[in-house]
Amino acid sequence: MDKDIISDLIEQINQKNLSNNLFYLAKEPLPLVGVIAAYEARNSLWTISRQIPVVMLTMTPMMMVCRLTQNSIGLGYSLALGWIVFLILLVTVTRFMWSSVNIIESQ
Repeated sequence: MDKDIISDLIEQINQKNLSNNLFYLAKEPLPLVGVIAAYEARNSLWTISRQIPVVMLTMTPMMMVCRLTQNSIGLGYSLALGWIVFLILLVTVTRFMWSSVNIIESQ
């Protein structure tokens, strides 16, 4: 079956259908990511659960900034500005979460 997948990819590359190739390559490892996440959740639920608020509090403003500034400054600058907002919020939320964990552990 792997030979069929490789031969299909080579055929698509020869046909210059690169967008389908990239999508096909990107979707293949996704089941493996689910297996790793399920294993981590089984052994350490804290590892998975503590990242949910981080993703919600950082990705939502990033997407909002990208969407609101895309028409006025262009896509490239909009993405750069969104990443700056994301990184500022990521550092802030991570510091807060680790300081609260340290306070709880010291009591």
